[in-house]
Order: sequence, then structure tokens, then C-alpha cells
Amino acid sequence: MKDIVSAAYFKDGRFHPKTGLEGDCSGLEIYYEVIRVTEGVPLFLIDHLLRLDASLKKDRKMPSLLSKVRTAVAEFLLKHPVKEGNLKVLICFKGVDFSLIVYQVGHHYPDKAMYENGVRLSCSALQRGNPMVKKWNQEMKQEVLRKKTQQDVFEILLSDDEGRITEGSKSNIFFVSGGNLITAPEHLVLPGITRQKVIEIAEAMGVEISYQAPFFSELKQMEGAFLTGTSPRVLPVYQIDEVRFPVKQELIKEIMKRYDDLIETEIQSA
Repeated sequence: MKDIVSAAYFKDGRFHPKTGLEGDCSGLEIYYEVIRVTEGVPLFLIDHLLRLDASLKKDRKMPSLLSKVRTAVAEFLLKHPVKEGNLKVLICFKGVDFSLIVYQVGHHYPDKAMYENGVRLSCSALQRGNPMVKKWNQEMKQEVLRKKTQQDVFEILLSDDEGRITEGSKSNIFFVSGGNLITAPEHLVLPGITRQKVIEIAEAMGVEISYQAPFFSELKQMEGAFLTGTSPRVLPVYQIDEVRFPVKQELIKEIMKRYDDLIETEIQSA
């Protein structure tokens, strides 16, 4: 875990120097969550921890760790306050035994120009082994990084067995069609927290959501596209491979605004 930027990490109730993290994680089976901190507030913390619980229950039949993880996050932030950045929570298994680790991870947020002009993506044949479980896959991460660097794109889109576009490697994707939204059904994707908030925003707006994973050949019919995720939040897309999309799309702009408002409410209520 070379992504640590905090001076120490919190493991099973104690702080340890950052230099020991790689050894503590090496060769283990790891489930994880990344939580964005804004103005000192871990955004949608309970939602993230419930998703972590769901991954552990689905894969390991484990009881809830929500209270224990929430306490660990609070203890880490008390000693290592984060104003703006990301936290990573790891549940690391060696056999049936596990450790709980929390630390600050390096982050890369889109800049203002990306929100105004959109980002470029590329499709791939890559798939998650179990989309609904957030589990560390080093080989997958390295292949995604290689493709992103080689193609000079912001994100790589994944697919299913039939070649339908499902999600991004670190994000979910929505399309606009006929003034409504299209996104892959939940069983084909990692159900992102930002994705769920956007779904709630769309439902409140009376926007219809069609849960479909489109083929690449269908993209030219779309009126717009955007990513959702912990770091990118709601981010317009201007191109997927050779297919271009309008960025100044009114529905996308309204969803971006309402999501920003939701974050402001989360901060104010903390």
C-alpha cells in the first residue's frame, strides 16, 4: 500500500509508522472503502461503512463491523486531522483472522476545467470478478493504470460478458437519453455511494431511470454522459473512444448542482 500520505496508520487500536504498512498488508485478502473528507467532514460515512459491511457479509458471512470501523475512523481523525482528502479503510484477512486499518491516502480530484469541459474515457473488455464486492485486486488496478496511461484518458470503462458497458474502474457511469437517465443495473456494478445519491436526486426531480447496460454501438444515441464517484463526484464526459457528447447538458448541470448542495448540507449537519 504505497498510497499512504499520513505519517502513521491506525491498526487494531494502535498507531504505527507509515513505513510498516506495506508489510502489514502484503499477501492478505483485503476489503476496503475510500471516504472523501471535505472541510474536515467524512462525507456519507455511514453509507460507506454499510457498503463495507455488505461486502463482508456477502463474501465472508460476517456480522456488522460498522461501530468498530466508525470508532477507528474517528480515532484516526482525532490524532491526524484531515481538512481535504481521502481516507482508506482496510479489512485485511489472513485466514479467518483480520485486522482493521485506517489511513490517509493520496487523492487526485478533477480540476475546474474538467468539470466545465468534461473528460475523455475509453472502453475495455475488463471485468470485475464480483462487481458488488469492493475487494482489492492489484492485477486489475495495474492493468487499468496501464490502459489509462497508454490511451491518455481519465477513466477506463468496464464491461460484462456480452460486451455491455457497466461502470468505470473507480466510478459509475450514467447516460442521458430523452431527458432521462440510463445506468447499469446494480447487480452488474459496484454500487457507488455517489451513484446512489444521484439516483435519489433524480427520483426527487421526477427523472426516470432506466437500469440498462448499453452496448458501445448505442452510445451515439445518447444525449450526454457523466461519471459518479467518491473523488470525481459528478463529472461530465465529453468523449468515449470516438463518440463525443455535449457537456453543457441541462440535466447533468442540475444534477451536479444538487449534488454539491447535498454535500453542503452534509457538512453543515456534521
